[in-house]
Amino acid sequence: MRLPATGQTGGGVKMREFLFRAKKNPSGEWIEGFLVGLCHIGDWASCEPVHSNTIGEFAGLTDKKGKRIFEGDICRVTRPCVLAYGKITFKNGCFWFVDDGPGGMLRLCDVQLNGFEIEVIGNIHDNPKLAEVN
Repeated sequence: MRLPATGQTGGGVKMREFLFRAKKNPSGEWIEGFLVGLCHIGDWASCEPVHSNTIGEFAGLTDKKGKRIFEGDICRVTRPCVLAYGKITFKNGCFWFVDDGPGGMLRLCDVQLNGFEIEVIGNIHDNPKLAEVN
């Protein structure tokens, strides 16, 4: 039996896309691809060493501008009467939008289901001070 490629449909079911992002070692350039071991990202043809502390998994969603949302991204979420800033984290089998304000933690899938607007404004690696501001 041949399985469909990642992200394609097969038998009416959309397969989850397992994609990761990290900074190349030593250049610091961001790359995306499959996670190979604990410190490499690549595809079937090549593999690049990365800084393991920068690895973040694709959450399976895009922001209002079509930008992919990864673990470690800092986002702005707009919902009725609330503007919140927080980071994306993976915990207990789910991606979460986490802010230190009154919103606390919100499942990322609930952000989409409730029609809230989300925008990636940075990440915890390139913008550490932005992660501290809420």
